[in-house]
Amino acid sequence: MELQKSLSILIIDDSEVILDMLSQLLKENSAVNRIICVNSAFDGLWKIEECTPDIVILDINLPVMSGIQVLRRVRMMQVVQPVIIMLTNNTMTRYKEECLNIGADYFLDKSRDFMKIQEIINNSGVEGLII
Repeated sequence: MELQKSLSILIIDDSEVILDMLSQLLKENSAVNRIICVNSAFDGLWKIEECTPDIVILDINLPVMSGIQVLRRVRMMQVVQPVIIMLTNNTMTRYKEECLNIGADYFLDKSRDFMKIQEIINNSGVEGLII
């Protein structure tokens, strides 16, 4: 029995390569209904208000406004709060601690944890462990 597609996912990353890789990866997931890709923090914040995604995959290094600033703003928004996956190359402990304290649900290393996104999405209805 195939899962019914129902999850909406927003990817905010300034790398077209990462946006393409994540889109391809998520298209294979039967639980994913909609994938929205943006390459700036401002477009991401606008899409969160407009589309209320279930999951946001967010990079820390974005031009003009960092992913950490986006995370802060999202957690203060009066919207249904999405699951937020920080996916970054900046894996220093201080970034991880800051993101988790602000309200990130997951903190993943782009070079090591990329494939864990599928597992997180498949378990999105269940509170997961912070990685």
